[in-house]
Amino acid sequence: MSGPDVEAQQPLLEQQQDSKASRPQHSSDRPGIFFTVGTMLLSIPALAGSCCWPLLLAGFAGISATAAAKALSHTLSFGLILACLTNLAQYTAWKSAGRRGSHWQKYGPLYLICLAIPFIMADLTRHVLQDADIWVKGSSMFVDNCPYSERGLGGFRCLSAIGWLFTIVFTYTGFALLLAGTFWGADLHKKIPAGWREIRNASGRVPDQCEQCRQ
Repeated sequence: MSGPDVEAQQPLLEQQQDSKASRPQHSSDRPGIFFTVGTMLLSIPALAGSCCWPLLLAGFAGISATAAAKALSHTLSFGLILACLTNLAQYTAWKSAGRRGSHWQKYGPLYLICLAIPFIMADLTRHVLQDADIWVKGSSMFVDNCPYSERGLGGFRCLSAIGWLFTIVFTYTGFALLLAGTFWGADLHKKIPAGWREIRNASGRVPDQCEQCRQ
């Protein structure tokens, strides 16, 4: 191949490399999203005012769980959710090193996820400390002699100050931070509008193509 031909192809090769470098890596964002969705699925009972899935389902079924069953459910939920959150934080730290921009733009998602972990784990830690008789007095989730049922969503009416603080404020704040960090780390705030524009542009081109086919 002659020299002028090689020089003519160099700008094309550089444009292809630039387009590949700027192309979003959707597959690399999936682990973080999967970890977040899995953590939220495991924590649905906490968001509904319960602790874990076995106790939530037992409450809906009208089954009274024993103290040993509650302690086991609390411990398993604590370990599973903590494992998911710490793995998500490690993955986000690894991915943040390759992001572009300022320090906050690179590591902001990691800071939000790390800040979310103690908030999400606060209520689970309270349950584990209760089971171990380490924090008993003043740690009750519900008020005494509540006239309403503590099972299911009706338990919100019986929440004590500790219950509102740990179950509602800490848990919901933690998941808000977790979602914000995950969406930011996956650049969903850019990808969703861009995808919507592509869909609208594609839908606008379809009638034009059909009219050309009819002609």
